[in-house]
Amino acid sequence: MPAQKPLDGRRIGLVGLGRRGLAVARHLTEAGARLHVWTQNTEKARTLGNAHPLIEVEPCPRDVARYTEATLIAVNNDAALERVIFDPEEDRFGVLHGTQSDGLIVDIGETSPGTTRKFADRVRQSGRIWLDAPVTESALGGTITIGGTDIALARIWPFLNALGKKVLHAGPVGSGQTVRTCGASIHGQMVQALAEGLALAAASGVEADALLAALTDSAVGGAVLSESGRRMADREFRAGRTVREQAALAHQALELARTVGIELTGLANNTAHWQTLLDDGQGELNISSLILEIAETRKDSE
Repeated sequence: MPAQKPLDGRRIGLVGLGRRGLAVARHLTEAGARLHVWTQNTEKARTLGNAHPLIEVEPCPRDVARYTEATLIAVNNDAALERVIFDPEEDRFGVLHGTQSDGLIVDIGETSPGTTRKFADRVRQSGRIWLDAPVTESALGGTITIGGTDIALARIWPFLNALGKKVLHAGPVGSGQTVRTCGASIHGQMVQALAEGLALAAASGVEADALLAALTDSAVGGAVLSESGRRMADREFRAGRTVREQAALAHQALELARTVGIELTGLANNTAHWQTLLDDGQGELNISSLILEIAETRKDSE
């Protein structure tokens, strides 16, 4: 007799089957959950459903929510989130239309904090419950940060626990996306600092490999140094987080700063660098390609 899994017999909805959604689907089914899914790419959904006995494909977001305990929304931007939740065009096929009173809707994408709070208010007025628990690549298998009430967290915890090693309650609705936004801001500025350090070393006649080796066991060592530093030294800018993605995250952070009334000059400068790369047609390169823009800035000043 096969060993019992933590989510055996539990049903969860999942809207969106991009890179994030597929990873979430894999983790949840491995834990025994039955998934009801929908994505715009019907062929992708059908292929996934045919290949996995625990996955059932639904014709629209409304039907995903109709048969499940909670619905996870894994879409890529605020506009897509609004479409799948509220169906503003026809007002009948959205997740909200299938969610039972007191049902859970969970934003696991990379939505701006302001948008997730605004949508939470609309959902709350209908008698449903909203949570934000962004599942980024680093959060999947790591720490998932969630915003919402204690009661709602207790209900969704078994599913989130299957996705990460730790579930952290950061505060009220919007807190999960706020933590993610701040983290992305810090990451982006760390990449810029590394690019500037390498550019300074190069201008001073020091090879990138020497600087990276010297910093490995220092206070600035870590994932950014080992991954982005190596990419910068080798000029290898394929795969991983793209400039386009980081630019969007930086703009989210800058908008959050404006909303709460603080001026962050470092963040503003960093956002401008990502935007320059994007404007130059390098949006699909890895974020380590920032070294190119930094190096060009040095040449222009000579």
